[in-house]
Amino acid sequence: MYGEQSKQILTYKWVQSSAYASLPQHAVVGGNDEDGAMIYVGRAEHDGNMLVCKVVPSKQIGYISLRGEALPKDKFEMLCGENLAWSKCYDHVIPDTAVLCGRTSLDQPVYIGRGHYEGHLIIGKISSVHRALFIAYRGAERRLDSYEILVEGERSVPGWQLPPPPMSMELAEKCPLTPPPPPPPPAIARKPYPYPPDFDAMPFPLNDRPPQYTPMPMPGASPFAAGAPPPPPPEPTILPTYKRPLAVPVGIPPKSHLPPAYTPATMVPAATVGFTPAQVAPPSASFVMPAETYKPPLDPYAPSCSSYTPAECAPSYSGPSTHGASTDYDLWMGASPGYTPPDAVFGGHDSDMAPLLVCRAFYAGSHIPGKAAPSHGCAYIAQAGRELVESRYEVLIGQSKYHWVPGCEGSIAAGAVEAGRASNGEPLFVGRGHYCGSLTPGKIQQSHRCLQIPFGGQEVRISSYEILVRSDLYHRHQAINLSY
Repeated sequence: MYGEQSKQILTYKWVQSSAYASLPQHAVVGGNDEDGAMIYVGRAEHDGNMLVCKVVPSKQIGYISLRGEALPKDKFEMLCGENLAWSKCYDHVIPDTAVLCGRTSLDQPVYIGRGHYEGHLIIGKISSVHRALFIAYRGAERRLDSYEILVEGERSVPGWQLPPPPMSMELAEKCPLTPPPPPPPPAIARKPYPYPPDFDAMPFPLNDRPPQYTPMPMPGASPFAAGAPPPPPPEPTILPTYKRPLAVPVGIPPKSHLPPAYTPATMVPAATVGFTPAQVAPPSASFVMPAETYKPPLDPYAPSCSSYTPAECAPSYSGPSTHGASTDYDLWMGASPGYTPPDAVFGGHDSDMAPLLVCRAFYAGSHIPGKAAPSHGCAYIAQAGRELVESRYEVLIGQSKYHWVPGCEGSIAAGAVEAGRASNGEPLFVGRGHYCGSLTPGKIQQSHRCLQIPFGGQEVRISSYEILVRSDLYHRHQAINLSY
């Protein structure tokens, strides 16, 4: 399918492709990924938006960026052409020859750009409304203010062309002092240096020249008389033959004896040591508990948690949630190692780009929201300053019923998803935040004024985060606020 940017014939086209198809001819290279893989320019449709797609053939996948997330795509169109170039975009001004990728659902044009991020050259979409470039990198959408834009080069007609028309008389009269052009070079190259002429006589008389110099012998300069034979050469000197010296055996000195003042210490016999082994009581059979079901009690004020300072908790909560979200609407299904229910809510990604799901686990008499890693076959929750591993957990079902909204300092948006309650009855909401290259879900307790995520064996607190809300309640609350 050819582009529809103008009525002129374009020098590029969009070719339908997929993640497992071969690379089309004249595919446009956009840059390189974080591992050095080549990135090609593509586009894909999502919810009525035609967006720029970062195609990585070596990984058999493509990515688009939308609403802060990087979404994978396996069906896309690839840009093919030869007369395209990357041009620096100054002051966010879109040139007339820019390559149009498509349009959004609001009929806004989308252009193709690329920029440097953390040492990599990654393509993305240019929004003329936001005046920035948005790229997909490590599962999230990044914004760049300095970037290049893909433009179409100048078209040239091959073959013979007519010479330019002669300058008009009016223009020639306006500039009569213009010097004429230099003459063309000769067709046959001349010799740079001619041969010298043959002179029959000297150009100057000989009597003007000085007499020729003849060296004269100086008396006493020669060590021997004239006519005497030269001295014979010296006889060659013969060096004596080298003889290796004979090895002389050297005696090894005897070991020195101990000094006379040394007296070995007297060892105390074992019988004189008053040692009595302690009696160990056998373990009681009533306190034996299997290792799989035992969970150590966690005390925030224990010495092992000395670096953890518990936040001041609000008074006990006993009533229902005040944010309009009913817990009966949310569907939690049990998961286990090797099995994940379908349509689970995507929560983020780990530092190794492994997907993470929204989950909750039952611990110490209450449900605690956390992160589920299907690649590890377990879930992780944050409790009392530590990261706990749970093999039995529940995941939230219904990807299309929820979305993420920004929050900070303990703020809770309308329609927030309640996943459990604390020991004092305070509701625990689902949130997520960026930490060490990951987008990790966790719990939000409003009295703690932060998001708490499990990461690296400990509980990490983040003040700026995103909270999971029900889309219907959130949009209803926004409409009510706009009406009033």
